Amino acid sequence: FEDATTGEFRKLTDKAVVITSVTYLRDVVKRTNRHCLLYTVYDRDYNRDGRLDYRDLSACYMSNLDGTNFTKITQDYHYLESSQLVEQSSKYYFRTIEDVNKDGIYNKKDKYHYYYVDLKNGDFTPVEYFPLELLEGRS
Repeated sequence: FEDATTGEFRKLTDKAVVITSVTYLRDVVKRTNRHCLLYTVYDRDYNRDGRLDYRDLSACYMSNLDGTNFTKITQDYHYLESSQLVEQSSKYYFRTIEDVNKDGIYNKKDKYHYYYVDLKNGDFTPVEYFPLELLEGRS
C-alpha cells in the first residue's frame, strides 16, 4: 500500500499469502464512516503439497482501507461456507465448517460455527454466536 500523502509504501503482511479477491465494503462507510476491505486469501498449505492454491482452504481477512490492521477473521481448518454483510447493523456475518478430524473432507462429523464482525468497533475481532441458543432463549 502506498500512503498518498507521504509516498511511503507499507506491506500488507509479511506472511506468504495468495489473495484471490478484495472487496471494498462501500456500504459500511455510510453508517460507520469506516473504510474496510474484505479479502479472500490462501494463507496456509493445508494439503501439504508445497503450494498455496485453490486446493487449500481459503481464509477471510479484513483490513482498513490503507491496509493497516490486516486481521484474519476465520479460524484455521475452517471452511467459509457462507457470509453476508448486514448494512443496518454494520455487521459482517459468516458461517464456517470446522474440519474436526482434519481429514480434509467436510461431512456430518464436522462442526458448524457462526460468527459476526461488528464493523462499528475499532478492530475486526470475530464474535462467535450460537443461533440455536438464541432461539431457545425466546421460548
